[in-house]
Amino acid sequence: MTKLKGLILAGGLSSRMGQDKAFLKIKDSIQLEYLIKLYETCNLIPAISCREEQLESMKQYAGCITDRYNQIGPLGGVLSAFEKEPETAWLLTACDMPNIKKEDIDRLIEERDPLAKLSCYMTTDGFPEPLFSIWEPGSYEDLIEAYKNNNYSLVRLINKIEAKKIPARSDEIFVNINTPEELNKYS
Repeated sequence: MTKLKGLILAGGLSSRMGQDKAFLKIKDSIQLEYLIKLYETCNLIPAISCREEQLESMKQYAGCITDRYNQIGPLGGVLSAFEKEPETAWLLTACDMPNIKKEDIDRLIEERDPLAKLSCYMTTDGFPEPLFSIWEPGSYEDLIEAYKNNNYSLVRLINKIEAKKIPARSDEIFVNINTPEELNKYS
């Protein structure tokens, strides 16, 4: 089976939050540290997808993959990861998702279909969640094609390619923290 690693997507500008979301303190821990420990508990080697200017502050936590695609969102982080390690499958997690638990990662890995281009959870209303999913090496050509066509939406891409879709236990898994007001609910 293809080697699987964890990729924490931390390269966003965090403009609505006003501070780097990877370093938010949620439920008594720094979010980036929480996700790294979670990956390690699940026997995944963690990597952080980040912008060049974040590299210095993040490299102390785990290996970093500098996003080579500016301001196109998570697609740039995934492409950069595949370009660094093309034979690796990547379990993505957005850095601002505090409700992901070990059992959620374990289930995603257990139900993974390495013959599909990706495996992802589906929300209870039937939408794929790209920011907590496993992208197989076979998805790279589709990702690069989407980039070339200026289609930066991972959700649209998921709906076009072969994907194993897994019903989520709850939509609470997918909560992400984007504003100070949302952070106050979790601090």
